[in-house]
Amino acid sequence: MFTGRVEEVKIIREQLAKNSGSLMVYGKRKVGKTTLLTHALEDSKDKTVYYECVKAPLKDNIDNFVNVLYKESVIPAMVSFTTLQDVFSYLNTLNVTLNIIVDEYPYLK
Repeated sequence: MFTGRVEEVKIIREQLAKNSGSLMVYGKRKVGKTTLLTHALEDSKDKTVYYECVKAPLKDNIDNFVNVLYKESVIPAMVSFTTLQDVFSYLNTLNVTLNIIVDEYPYLK
């Protein structure tokens, strides 16, 4: 059961309702950031993709993220990308609106 954080959920939903919206939620560990985001996106008509970064080289995280996109049927085949910018540039060419949650972002060093 999710309770509270009504204002935060409202802000997230308003931001992501825009034609081209994005946001970053940050804060101390274990305070409910991921739960807040997943709750705010529960009723979204757009597909939500969740990726949790791992303590590994950046290339491994890129490959793992692409694998999640493939498993979630966002991309039609496994494709190799060099940078995250390349991944998101490719995603911008698709005729789909996505909610993408990238968790443990600091691991993308």
